[in-house]
Amino acid sequence: MKIRKIAFVLSVVLVLALMLSMLVGCLDKKGNNHEQPSGGNTPSASNVITVTDMFNRQHTIDTNAINRVVCVGAGALRLYTYVGDMSKIVAVEEIESKASMSAKFVSKRPYQVAYNDQFVSLINAHKTVGAGGPQAQSLAIDAIWEQEPDIVFSCLTLSADDLATAEQQLGCPIISLKYGAEKAFSQEIIQSIQLVGKIMNAEAKATTLTNYMSSLKTDLASKTQQNGKSVFLACNSNWGTKGFLSTSKNYPLFTISGITNVMDNQAYTLTEGFADMEDVLATNPDVILLDAGGLATFKGDYNKDGSLLPGQLAGLDAWNNKEVYLMMPNNAYDANVEMYFINAYYALTVAYPTVYGANGTNPINIETKATEILNAFFGANKVAYNDILLYGGYQKLNLPDTWPL
Repeated sequence: MKIRKIAFVLSVVLVLALMLSMLVGCLDKKGNNHEQPSGGNTPSASNVITVTDMFNRQHTIDTNAINRVVCVGAGALRLYTYVGDMSKIVAVEEIESKASMSAKFVSKRPYQVAYNDQFVSLINAHKTVGAGGPQAQSLAIDAIWEQEPDIVFSCLTLSADDLATAEQQLGCPIISLKYGAEKAFSQEIIQSIQLVGKIMNAEAKATTLTNYMSSLKTDLASKTQQNGKSVFLACNSNWGTKGFLSTSKNYPLFTISGITNVMDNQAYTLTEGFADMEDVLATNPDVILLDAGGLATFKGDYNKDGSLLPGQLAGLDAWNNKEVYLMMPNNAYDANVEMYFINAYYALTVAYPTVYGANGTNPINIETKATEILNAFFGANKVAYNDILLYGGYQKLNLPDTWPL
């Protein structure tokens, strides 16, 4: 009889233990006790900090409890890759695949090159947080919730109310990041990288990178020369690829080096980012610098039946003298920060060839400088110089029928 009572008690204990185990499992599914991704170490103590994000919203965060991270919106994942722990990325937007990228951009994203295998693996495993894309300005709440993140880094332009509501739905903070109007050279970029570093316990790494970026800005500014060649920026890619007349006033990578785009003149206005051909002809620039992202569009426009471009371009000295140069794209799902710096150095060789050109008094070797910059942003040999090149890379071009397309 005693044996039966003991057996009964043991069976009750076992049932209760099983029920408790199931309850803990349910709590875990709701995000209250996430398992750390492989390769991580369980933190021994909390590290609670208060930060203010780039939308001026305050967050109190235990940085040692962040094991599952997702990034949403144009450029958020790029900024994270510079200093964040990539083993904690548990899902990405669908646009981070090479197939999706090539369908939307004639460009390259060095961060995507660096982590292609990881991104493809996540996408193939259906670990995604929405389609993403330049026009996507909403959170895919259900898809994000499924990935049970501890934190979300966002470059979406959402209102404070929308962000607060989304945080309640997801049960985790949403940290807003920004690129700023000057892109790679903006203070917002510096602050965003430092913010990621602080939250991800990578402050030293973030400080090293942002100090390096500041040193590049100082170096570029110091290289300004007198009597540089006048430049027309053409085929400027922005929210997609564009043709010859797509340009930009006060182009950040020109401004940092004291290079003038002929369209900076207040006498000329742009219409939705496009110059008027008559204005370009009036300025008669010394040099044309083409964004490789729009090269195919330009060539198509040039060769189109009835196109006015061949005759119009013949009125430009730069065109007739074959002073046309190919620059790698800056933008692909917002600004490739490292590419802005690399292209700024290349622009110096074009605007001041007697100083910084191959035969100049102080030549800039673009491959050497690009490799240095890529290694600083991604680590040694993570992204190679050849990985960033399109159409044969930086070069002086002949007429369109010989262009490397």
